[in-house]
Amino acid sequence: MLPLFNNVLPLLIKMLPLFIKMLPLFFKVLPLLIKMLPLFIKVPPLFIKVLPLLIKMLPLFIMQLPL
Repeated sequence: MLPLFNNVLPLLIKMLPLFIKMLPLFFKVLPLLIKMLPLFIKVPPLFIKVLPLLIKMLPLFIMQLPL
């Protein structure tokens, strides 16, 4: 466990500045994600309706694939 940690630590230290740069971007995107959340909540019922159809079409799709 410890050797793995020693290998990962330098990588984490290298990635830290990148992570710090990404943070402001993350906070810019966060409100957008929160706005889109209701959309994601509305979509699952539709997805559940479409899912059986997708499952039915799957064998057809597999048959089309060149083996």
